[in-house]
Formats: sequence, C-alpha cells, structure tokens
Amino acid sequence: MRTYKRLQMFVHAEKLIDDKTNLRDGDVSVFLRLGSDSKSNYYEYEVPLSLTEPGNYSTYNVQDQEAVWPQSNMFDFPLSLFTDLKLERNAKKRMDNSTVTFQTRYSSYDPDKNQNKVTIVGNPSLSDVRTMMIGVRNNSNAAKDIVVWVNEMRLTDFDQSGGWAAKANVNLGLSDIATLNIAGHVETVGFGGIDQSLTERRLDDYYQYNIATMVELGRFLPEKVKLKAPLFYSITEQRTSPKYNPLDQDILLKDALDNVGSKAERDSISDASIEKSTVESFSLSGVSFDIRSKNPMPYDPANFSISYSYNRQSKQDPTTEFENTYDYRGSFTYSYTPFVKPFVPLKGLKSKSKHLKFLKEWEFNYLPNNIAFNTNMSRYYYEQQIRDVSGSGGMALPTSVSKSFLWDRQFSLTWNLTKSINLSLQTMTNAHIEEPVGVVNKQLFPDEYEAWKDSVWHSIKNLGTPLAFQQNFDFSWKIPINKIPVFSWITPDVSFNSSYNWNRGTKLEDGSTLGNTINNSRNINGNVKFNLETIYNSVPFLKKALSRTTRTSSSAR
Repeated sequence: MRTYKRLQMFVHAEKLIDDKTNLRDGDVSVFLRLGSDSKSNYYEYEVPLSLTEPGNYSTYNVQDQEAVWPQSNMFDFPLSLFTDLKLERNAKKRMDNSTVTFQTRYSSYDPDKNQNKVTIVGNPSLSDVRTMMIGVRNNSNAAKDIVVWVNEMRLTDFDQSGGWAAKANVNLGLSDIATLNIAGHVETVGFGGIDQSLTERRLDDYYQYNIATMVELGRFLPEKVKLKAPLFYSITEQRTSPKYNPLDQDILLKDALDNVGSKAERDSISDASIEKSTVESFSLSGVSFDIRSKNPMPYDPANFSISYSYNRQSKQDPTTEFENTYDYRGSFTYSYTPFVKPFVPLKGLKSKSKHLKFLKEWEFNYLPNNIAFNTNMSRYYYEQQIRDVSGSGGMALPTSVSKSFLWDRQFSLTWNLTKSINLSLQTMTNAHIEEPVGVVNKQLFPDEYEAWKDSVWHSIKNLGTPLAFQQNFDFSWKIPINKIPVFSWITPDVSFNSSYNWNRGTKLEDGSTLGNTINNSRNINGNVKFNLETIYNSVPFLKKALSRTTRTSSSAR
C-alpha cells in the first residue's frame, strides 16, 4: 500500500421504508480498519453518514448519482493521514507524564473533512496490512435501523517519483610497479528497470565502492637491494539507506528522524536504519631480499622470507548492531640449500684394479642438501551483537564470540650422505595460543583487552599449548655392490621409514582430560635385483650363444 497515495470507497445510506427509529444524518457512521489485526494494531478512518431520501434515481444522471452516493459519505483521503497521526501519537507518547499508550485509542480529525475521524491503536504499518474490516457504528444513544451499501474500494495515485543509477570503473597501470582499480555504483530510491513495475522499484539508496591496488615495493629501492615485496590492498564497502524507517516501515526515514526530540534518539534511529558492510584485505607475500653469496651461506638474506595478511569483514543492519570477523595470518620461512663439492676420501688411491674403482669414486656430503624451517601464526576472531528491537529497554543481549589462535611450526632436513644413502626428517607441531574467554575489544573493554594481551604474550613466550606433534623419518640405501665386477649383476637396496604422532586429549570442564593419543609405525623394506644377462655376457661361450640368438631373432622380424 505504500506505493499508493490515496484510498477511496463509495458509501450509500438510507432509512428503512417504515423507519421507526427516527434516523437522522450523522446518527450512524461507517469506519474502515486496516492493520495487522482488527483489535490491537490498526488504523481507522470513520465517516458519519448522510442519508439519501427515498425516490427514483437515474443511473445516467450525474445529480442522481451524487444523491445516491453523496460526496460527504465517500472515503477519499490520503494514506499519509495515518502515518502523520502515528508520528503525532508517538511524539506525545514520549512526553513526560504522558497518558498516551499503544493500547489506548488515539484520534484526530481529517483536516480536509473535519467531520471524519482518524484513529490509531497499537503499532500498525501500511507495509504489513493483513486485515481490513468495514463496520457501522451507532453514534446516538438509541437503537437505529439503517441500510448501508459500500462499493468500489480502491487505491489510487501511484507514487511515481523516480530515481537514478550510475556505475564507474577506473583502471590505472604504472608500468610493472603498481596497478590501481577504482569502481563505484549508485542507485537511488525509485530506480528500476523498464520491465519492472512500480512495486519492484528500489526502496532504498544504494552506494557501493571498491578500491584495489597491487604494488611491488621493491621497485622503489635501488635494484642492487633486490627486494621482493608484493603488496596487495583492497577495500569494498556497501551502504544501503532505506526510504522507510526499518523499525516502523510505513514512516519515511526522514520523517522519523525529524520527529524525535533529541540528537541521541536521532543518531540511534539513523544507525539502526542503515545496512552497511565492509570487506578490507591487506597482504605482503613472500617478502625477501634476493641476495646470495657466491657460495651460499646460512646467513644469506635470500634464505629468509616473511608473509603477512589481514582480512576484516564488518556488517551492521537493523537487527545487528555489529558483526565483525577478523583473520590475521603471519609466517616466517627459512630455507638453506648449501652448494659444496662432496668429499672424496679415497680419490688418491693409485690402484687400477676394477674391484677398487667404487672405493675411489665414493663421495661423502658433509653438509645437508637442505635445511628448512617455517612458523605460521593465524588468529581468527568473530563477534556479533544483536539489537534489542523489542523496544523494552531491558538488559542488552550478550555478544556472541568465536575465536582461535593457532601456531604451527615445521622443520625439514634433507641429507644425501652419499650418492646411494639418502636421509630425510620432517617434524610439525600444532600449538594453541591460550587466550581468555569473552569479547576482545580495546575500545569497549580496555581493561579486559589488557588482560587478554598479557595472557597471549605469556602463552607465546611458552611456545603455546601443543595440540599435535608429527614426526617422519626416511632412510634409503642403494647398496653399491654392483660396482664390484664380480657382483655387477646384483642390485640390492634397503629402505626404512618411521613415523610418530601425538595428539592432545579433550579437556573436560573440571580441568581433567580423556588422555592423549600416540601412534607410531615403522617399515623396513629390502629388495635385490638379479640381472642374469650380465652373467651370461661375462662367460664367452654363453655370450656368443646369446649374441647368435639375438641376431636370429632380429632376422626373423
């Protein structure tokens, strides 16, 4: 109904032929109620009836039409009468020592038709009309007999005020240093597509913008610094300002704001009416100085890299005072890959024996092939505060909180001791940073925030509370016995694997646990391959027979 401006209905009233109640004009009135129900939440418009005298009237005569359906009986009023009356009633209700309540009838008269009465009970809304009732009311002190006709109830005068919309998008590129994207989108109240009806057009002002940039910070420093620091930042904000007060959805928001008595109330309504969401992201990924020694050293800057990312999502709407999600992630990585020549202890052996050749070629790597360490911290925090929309002014609803603070540490070692002996070790620890329960908000609860900060730093200094630990060790050896000519037809290898897993048990409310869980395993594998063709080739008679067989097979093909 908010799309229309006026409501109309024809009403006819007449006496009975043998009227015995002495019915006169104004003794009886017709009223129309509309609202969510007909008893506790409704608007009412009442018209005292003028009687049509008995007689013969022509359908096609304008004067006869007006006599049967008199203008004074007609319902023809702007729907703004109802909303203006609600604003007036609410203003008086807020006054000190006021006797006006939602449960009592509050009435006024139509300024254009002083005999017609407008009434409100409860908190009805033209956006949620579920019941319409037409009734007849006796205004006299005696019983009255009357005939009443109603006809052609209708809504008229569309609200045809239009809106506008615009979109803009700008992309900028600065060589290979930075990129910038800016986009905006606006739609105002009343905007809609050509194929949309009036009821489908926008009932709020919508604003949205997005800014995203990527910058290679290393380009701002001399090239010899060799800094790699890709920075990414983006922010997206959407804001919706409704045409109607969301807490009273047939009152224009501007009218609701003008009707309140104090700035605090005005700010409260404005804040509760706006829907706003913001997503902000920031990241520095793989920041490192690509500086290496000619012979790689453990302290080379290129061995170190750090990453950091931050994501924030915030939301507010008429039912949610605030809803915030924070996600922080930071990591530090160290990876060292030495480059050294293997140590050959017997390369000076002067013997030319084939049986000692494998000893002369034996190499030993006295440094690991790779040492790597990674530590990663991630903190997730979510908070939500629901508004008290009941208007009771009671105790505020509790804030919902969900959070976690994790610390993962990984270590790996790869070491090829010789060409045939390989070792590898991987470990991983998952830990939890202890933090007090409850809200973490520096602005609202500064004392609780300081206690939270102290608890977190104390837990970090103790490396957190371990939740899980995993360790894996691998060993493989390809035994080089085939380097000795007499055993050249044998290729044996051995492998060994062991794993260990530990998981913390569930902690009960009384502080006890169900016990930790430990799993370990060990696998040993051995394989030997025999190449008989190598044996045949070492015996002249068998080698000649094998060669002859091979030629015969080739000729047959």
